Amino acid sequence: MLEYADLPEPAVGDRQVLVKVHAAGVNPVDSKLRRGTPRLPFLRWPRIPGSDIAGEIVRVGRSVTRFQPGEAVYAMLSPFSSSGGCAEYAAVPERAVARKPGKLTFEEAAAVPLAALTALQALRDQGRITRGHGVLVNGASGGVGSFAVQIARVYGAEVTAVGGSGERRIPIASFFTGPFMTALAAGEILTEIRIPVPPPRSGGAYRKLERKVGDFATAAAAVQVSLNADGTIRTAGVALSAAGACAVRVNAAEQLLAGQKPTAELIRAVSDAAWQRSAPQADLRGTVEFKKHLAGVLVARGVRQALARLGVQS
Repeated sequence: MLEYADLPEPAVGDRQVLVKVHAAGVNPVDSKLRRGTPRLPFLRWPRIPGSDIAGEIVRVGRSVTRFQPGEAVYAMLSPFSSSGGCAEYAAVPERAVARKPGKLTFEEAAAVPLAALTALQALRDQGRITRGHGVLVNGASGGVGSFAVQIARVYGAEVTAVGGSGERRIPIASFFTGPFMTALAAGEILTEIRIPVPPPRSGGAYRKLERKVGDFATAAAAVQVSLNADGTIRTAGVALSAAGACAVRVNAAEQLLAGQKPTAELIRAVSDAAWQRSAPQADLRGTVEFKKHLAGVLVARGVRQALARLGVQS
């Protein structure tokens, strides 16, 4: 049973923030807990449902250092807490809060935390995904699945979509067409992600700059290189995220690296190519010029780290 009720404003602990909720997400776990499946003896009833929220901070605890009243944020509350997000106000631990990206509405931001963190933990932390792994995503048009596909993007994956007209292979570089938008046609579902096995003598790196744990990266770069027997670069892959509406592949940087011996001058040229390719938006994390500079710096660091993993100093 669901009831509307008037309750006191939540008390705010020393390391909590009080958020005025503008939007709350609804996830399958909410309906399952409401039905009593699974039965968890430690749950307290009655309880306010809702794990995902987006809103504005109205008060901070005395030990909070990363946020101020008036900031737009989104957050994930524990689904097992008795105080959820389907309310006017929610008290949230500081560590579970991130600033809302300026290009997302409150409604869009409230759909992110639980699904995105589930996908990230499954692929990165539990699956320990690396190049060469095959990933099958059932229900890739859903919350967790759509984020899982995006995470797989940096590994050069290919996706398989199935619809009424049969099976269709889509290169990952063409799969995302905009924020939260994909190349899937009406009636199609994504059934498979294929990640190619890298050639011998390959090394990779992923570098990012984020303001705090759980926040979107200010800028990020993924690099994969393979070497010939003479030490020249056989193949290279360079991609940027947080550098535009979608993750982008830096083809110019890849072309500069291919067939060349690694040098400091070459890496500077690759960094410049990444700077030119990036098209970020200004927000609380920094200006456009600052983010473009970061894109170049992180690509250069990624190239050096990928080469260092092959025993090449540059």
